[in-house]
Amino acid sequence: RIHAGSCRPLRFLFISDICYFYSFEKGTFTKTISNRDFLLDSALENIFPMLDPKQFFKISRKHFVNIQYIKNVYAYSTSRLRVHTSLNENDELVVSREKVSSFKAWLEGN
Repeated sequence: RIHAGSCRPLRFLFISDICYFYSFEKGTFTKTISNRDFLLDSALENIFPMLDPKQFFKISRKHFVNIQYIKNVYAYSTSRLRVHTSLNENDELVVSREKVSSFKAWLEGN
């Protein structure tokens, strides 16, 4: 479970309910399968080591995605990919150039 909330009521989120983690304007957030965003009380780089590497992949410095909710992967440019989740195809989840080959291997291995 991940602990969410900082000056708000404490909530516990189940990892299985998390579509992806992201950073935005110096905050760390999670998007759940209910399409809700929660501010977390830990930095993104501190969360990644707690996650199952078979379930989550760090696609960029700002996003960790849950394989369970990946709907489609498209070419974004000549050297990048765009991930669409089952929640919202308009979310800007782009795999960084450096991560493309390891992301493809991760998808094939799962």
